[in-house]
Amino acid sequence: MAGDRCDGKSGLIGGRCKLESLHPGDHDNGNKTWPRSRSEEEVYAIALQVLDERMRQQAERRKLIERHEGREL
Repeated sequence: MAGDRCDGKSGLIGGRCKLESLHPGDHDNGNKTWPRSRSEEEVYAIALQVLDERMRQQAERRKLIERHEGREL
């Protein structure tokens, strides 16, 4: 999910954007672009929310581990 171009390609030469890939912006295979559907945009937004929550949880666990290792708990 990096950049504005599709990272996941299918096909041997040049490839096509995999419609199920999650990325910002329109689909882009290097030769043409086409818009994502409304449902793709909704799935992308939900995926970002889930990733943000996981990162928050990991940061909390990291703080607990650091406190434990420092004998603060």
